[in-house]
Order: sequence, then C-alpha cells, then structure tokens
Amino acid sequence: MRGDHFTDEGGWIWTAFCEPTKYLLHTYAGVRNDKTAGSFITGALNKTASDHIPTFITDGYNVYKTVLKRRYCVCRGRICKDKCTPDPKLNYGQVIKTRNGKKLEKMEYKTIFGTVPKEILNNSAIERENLNVRMFNSRTRRRTITFAKSKLLMNNALELYRNVRNLCNDHASLCVPRKENNGVYKHVTPAMAIGVTDRPWSMRELMTFSYRQNIN
Repeated sequence: MRGDHFTDEGGWIWTAFCEPTKYLLHTYAGVRNDKTAGSFITGALNKTASDHIPTFITDGYNVYKTVLKRRYCVCRGRICKDKCTPDPKLNYGQVIKTRNGKKLEKMEYKTIFGTVPKEILNNSAIERENLNVRMFNSRTRRRTITFAKSKLLMNNALELYRNVRNLCNDHASLCVPRKENNGVYKHVTPAMAIGVTDRPWSMRELMTFSYRQNIN
C-alpha cells in the first residue's frame, strides 16, 4: 500500500478465508503487529458461530500462535497468565516459507496445536485468493499509480470486493453441473454455500441494499 496518510505504518493485506465454502470472511489493510492480528482474528471469528472453533492455517508469523493461544485459553489455577494452555479443540497449522531474496528455497508444514490433516495443511487457496484481491483492486498491487490515499479508502475498497466476491460472483468449484441438476447448470456463490442467500445477487441489488447496523 502507498499513501502519505499511512506510509509510516507499513502496508499489509490481512485475509481470512473459508476454504470449503470459498467464503471470504474478513479483509483488512494495516500494519503487521500483535494488536492488528488480534483485532483481525476477532473480526473474522465474529462472523462465525460462537460455539465453533475453526481449523486455522496461517503463514509462519508467530504472532498468530500467541493470539490464538490467548483467545482459546484454558486456565488452570488462579494465575491464568502463567498456566494457560490452548483448548484441546483448537487445531492450528502453519505453512512456513524460507526465501533467499525473491527465490523460494523451502516450505515447511507444521502442526502447532491439535491435529491438522496433511491434505488441508497448505496455503494454495489463500494464495489464490490474494491474487484475486490484487486483480480486482488495483490499490493492492505492488507497483501501481492507483494507490489509495488513506487507510479508510483502502479498507472500503476491500470491503466492496469482499461483498461482491461472496454475494455476486459464483465459484466454479461450488456450482452444480448440468448432469447433476436435470440438465441445468446452477450458479452457486460462496454466500449461497453457507446459506446466507438462495441466489446470486446483481451489482444493483448489492449497491441498493438497505443496510442497518445493530448498535446494541
């Protein structure tokens, strides 16, 4: 990201993505530190069921481990800080890339908490989604003249992409082929896959939708 208003903070695009349903849970543009990681994970989890602990897969940024352990902490004794252990239901793995300059030299796959099946311990889906973000939003590209002038504008653009991605654009891996649906090809969006809506939205419907935020 570029722009005089937030150059000093550095630029990082945070993305939370549900691989089975292709649903983009949360996006955020901001500095990469413990505080941002905590608020970002909280924002993503607020959009999931309160009694559900997802399986987490991230890169090798160790702040994720600290934040997840703190959020899903099982305290023992009076002093929780010293005797905090992660919830047994928490499953968390990391995909760690080792680079030499721009060249990728090695990839490591580690299970940090719980059990993560090898077939889902990868970051190919989120890497593809990061590419989609850059293709849709030129503000997120590394070399561009269409950079955002403020963090607010950047996050507004990311939020627009998230809603278009989830509600308007169908996903090939979710759609039902003709041979499985009486000869009719059924378009399925990520929002349809999780039961939020029963049909793809048009851009007109999205931009004219009457939104009211619950202030309680």
